[in-house]
Amino acid sequence: MRATSAMGLAGWLVLAAALLLGSFGIKACLALMLSAIIFCGGWLVAVRWCCLIESEQMWLNIHRSHLPLPPYQHEKVSSSIQQSSTIERQDRRVTGSNLIDEQLHGVVTLVVRDFVFTWYNQLTHHQAFITHLHRTVQHAMVVFSNRCKNMDWVGYLTTRLVDDIACHLRLFREARSASRGKATSEELIDHFFDQEAEKEKDICRDEVCLKPDTEKDYLSDLAEIILYYILPPEDFSNAPLLAAVVEILVSSVILPVVTLVSDPDYINQLIIWACTDIPITSELFVNVIKSTNNIEELDAVRMLVTKEMANLRSRDSGGRDEGNEVKQQLSSLDFIRRVIDNRINRIDKGTETDSMGLPVSLDYRQLARGKLFQLPLEAILKNSLTLDHFLNYMASVNSQHYINLYLNVECWRAAVGERLCSLELERLQHLEESEAQGSGMTMPDLCHDHFSAHDLSSHKEEAEIIYEQYLSEKASPRVQMDDSIVKRLILRMRSEKVSESWFDEVQATLFTILQDTELFLPAFRRSVWYIRLLAELDLLKDVSRSDEEDSQSLDDISYTSLDQVDEVDGPNQGVIIATVSGDASSASSSHSTHSNDNHLKSVSRGSSRAQSPQPGGSLHPSPCHTRSPSLTAKTYNLNAKIIDTEIVREGSKSHAIYIVCVMRKDASGQEELWHVFRRYSEFHDFHLSITSKFIDLSSVSFPSKRMLNNLAAWFLEKRKSELDEWLQTILAPPTLQSHPGLQEIIQRFLDQTTYSTSPLPNIAKRGDENIPLRILLLLMDEVFDLRSKDQWFRRRIMLFLRQILKAMFGDIVNRRIVDYVAYITSPDQVADYVKTFKESFWPNGDLAPQAPERDTAMKMRTRVAARTSMLASISDELKAILGSQTTTRGVLGVYDTVQWTALNKRLVYVLLEGIIESILSSQKQIPPLLRSLHTGSARIAARNAPHARKVRTDR
Repeated sequence: MRATSAMGLAGWLVLAAALLLGSFGIKACLALMLSAIIFCGGWLVAVRWCCLIESEQMWLNIHRSHLPLPPYQHEKVSSSIQQSSTIERQDRRVTGSNLIDEQLHGVVTLVVRDFVFTWYNQLTHHQAFITHLHRTVQHAMVVFSNRCKNMDWVGYLTTRLVDDIACHLRLFREARSASRGKATSEELIDHFFDQEAEKEKDICRDEVCLKPDTEKDYLSDLAEIILYYILPPEDFSNAPLLAAVVEILVSSVILPVVTLVSDPDYINQLIIWACTDIPITSELFVNVIKSTNNIEELDAVRMLVTKEMANLRSRDSGGRDEGNEVKQQLSSLDFIRRVIDNRINRIDKGTETDSMGLPVSLDYRQLARGKLFQLPLEAILKNSLTLDHFLNYMASVNSQHYINLYLNVECWRAAVGERLCSLELERLQHLEESEAQGSGMTMPDLCHDHFSAHDLSSHKEEAEIIYEQYLSEKASPRVQMDDSIVKRLILRMRSEKVSESWFDEVQATLFTILQDTELFLPAFRRSVWYIRLLAELDLLKDVSRSDEEDSQSLDDISYTSLDQVDEVDGPNQGVIIATVSGDASSASSSHSTHSNDNHLKSVSRGSSRAQSPQPGGSLHPSPCHTRSPSLTAKTYNLNAKIIDTEIVREGSKSHAIYIVCVMRKDASGQEELWHVFRRYSEFHDFHLSITSKFIDLSSVSFPSKRMLNNLAAWFLEKRKSELDEWLQTILAPPTLQSHPGLQEIIQRFLDQTTYSTSPLPNIAKRGDENIPLRILLLLMDEVFDLRSKDQWFRRRIMLFLRQILKAMFGDIVNRRIVDYVAYITSPDQVADYVKTFKESFWPNGDLAPQAPERDTAMKMRTRVAARTSMLASISDELKAILGSQTTTRGVLGVYDTVQWTALNKRLVYVLLEGIIESILSSQKQIPPLLRSLHTGSARIAARNAPHARKVRTDR
């Protein structure tokens, strides 16, 4: 029966095949068979692929969930471990230094003992897995050690590390500015990460810093990236071993350390420890209490003061001497308690402030009635801080051109005197040479020849420009002055040789006008700018009522209100600032209104041109130029001319600079004038920049480079003419009209405040040559927000930092930095770091128990102590240059930055990623790979196409 059925089925199949062949042909039948085979094969592959993906995802979920191993699997794991029982002799060398290797092996042994044996001994006591684990860790440490040796630590510590810290400070400052200082903690953190997402464009670290699960996944991925490059391939492909190592590293080492160093309370304790040797005055502590806005901090300090007073009262039973001492201490503590109570009352009641941040009820007239320190005009005009505030006030009353004229004249006179002295020295030197050679040249001949070759026509042109801009009838705005004085000036300029005394009468008259006119100095002394100036100079102290009173005291204004004062926007353009060699020192003022030499130091005058070369020194930046104009003006005419050259010596090297006079005229007819200093290399780089954007400008003739004899006088004159011809060509109206955007590019090149990617213009190149100077400039720019200051302040700071570095390191600054980096990375120091880490986590060889949580009151008092310590660390010299309030705001800004756990974690991870990139610098895929770990942020998803966080499956 079955045979008959089979024969029947075969017959039908043969019949079907015959019909198919007869109907469609052999080719169609073969194509049909091939299609059926491919369909079946594809179906099998799809089923297999889905099963693999699902199984891998299940394993991944189990691994990430950290579920314990099912009990019935223990025996299977134990048996697989016992299959290999061969114990090999292990090479214990890691770094090549016995000191470091000994400490590293000690840490590894303790980690395995406390974080591996605790669960491994429950499975088995077999040593095969432990031996293999030690061998894997040994190999990883050897590879990691070699990569650390090859890392450019100097480059990282002086560039990447500083840039990352400065960027973090900048983001926090911008976030606080966006929140206007009134946001809650959640809002401030949101503003911070919004700023980061905007700056970074495609990444944001908010989820890593705010979500514990995402943070652990991130650290696991980070650990796997490191292990991929330091583990042997066979060990990395061993999933159980890799999972164990990653779990131990993340849960037992990396995460606890990150949590510890990100804790604001721990950072505050470090600040106090670092400032242990800095003395703290009682006045500073009282001022910190007065500036505290956190009631919890005030309550915590008050509680401690009350407790201490109770202890002292219980001891107030000794002899007369001891009793007097206790009473003095009780009196001091009672004073602190009253200050705290007054501050709490002020916070509870709230203090209304105006738009300038000052109390509404503040009576300026009453404050100005003999109570304020009266600064003389001469000191105001010679001091950087006082001049800046006076300029801002004069701009608010549209009279800044009076100070502009005074400072222009001061700079011009100094420049002429300097040039005349230089020419006289050269004349005497030539005279000595002619006498030695016996040329017979007489003194009048030499004098005539020398001064004919070095005329002062450029200074005469500058004097005429000053007259036209401020004193002529066409000047707008014009300085109002007696016509007879102006006429005498014109007569001197037309009939006399260039002399530094040309403007003496004008300057003396202008000084009298500034001092006696009611709108100028007298009104300035009654303005809010003057009060803020006194606060910056620490001259508001001790002029208020007693500290016991809950009053609108000037001390409170100095520390709580004035830090919110914003700059008044005004037509403060065309400002020329004179060179200052000294500033106001920080000191208390009495009720006296007379000038005090201890507060205002003498200053020297500057030059309107490049400074004369100093023997063995460097070029001091010249301040004689107007404040460069804003780039936001819509219509303006720009003219520039190269007026002179100077040879500058920096150490043993010399180079030439070209002095460019720039004039900008806006649509209203107002003109602004300033000078910039450019080297030939800067002109050349700028020429290449504009020709890359505007190809046809490459046809404009540009002077070529010259390697030899490029400092000769005749050559410099020739190159100056060629450069000026090139400059006039690209500034010609037809050229500007046919090249949209060219004028803005040229202005940026000729604008001292913007022609540089560095935060401090024209300092970046010199900073790159001086590593500590670059670091200090960059950090100070972010800490003290020097971008809001004019160029004069930035240059003063550069000179101040140069003096500090000169005193600390001498002339071999960079060599000292390299030596210091070599010292901190030496075997002895690295061994000491590892030993400190081991003793911190395993004191006396035992795992340190978890530290008890510090109570809130203790943390609040630590915050106050840390803030006081940081303010005590400010040097008087820095206060003298930046001002007391500016330095206080900057230091407190740094303190506020580290008071947020999430933001501290962000900084730690940024620094950690920087170290990983530096260690694995040969792997070009590391930077994009690390950035990809942060692309899953919701902020980035909102800005771009939504996508989930990618999970790595290449394990």
